[in-house]
Amino acid sequence: MKPLSLLIILLFSSALFEVNAQEIVYEGKSYHVKGESIWIGNYDVTESLTLDAQKEIKEAHEAQAESYRKTQKMRRKQAREEEKLLKEEKKAVKKAEKQSPDQKDKKKTKKFLIF
Repeated sequence: MKPLSLLIILLFSSALFEVNAQEIVYEGKSYHVKGESIWIGNYDVTESLTLDAQKEIKEAHEAQAESYRKTQKMRRKQAREEEKLLKEEKKAVKKAEKQSPDQKDKKKTKKFLIF
């Protein structure tokens, strides 16, 4: 159970590190897109940008967000596959333990209690 919980923790922590996917560099300036507004630092500069610049920044943001979503989807898929492999390994171990020669001998020997 520990490898699974460790894997889940790693997924969530990696998601937290990539929250900065909203940062867009356009014409040498770093912009942050929050909803429909565009920010530089703590200042909303949406109205001061041209419509073309706003459109390009938002398109770049959407492309970056789509890339992020695809990456997260791949990570979730890999995590499910690893979890499935762990379950299969556990089943194989249990099956091997059930069929081990020591246990077969124990099943074959019958003990009778005579009074």
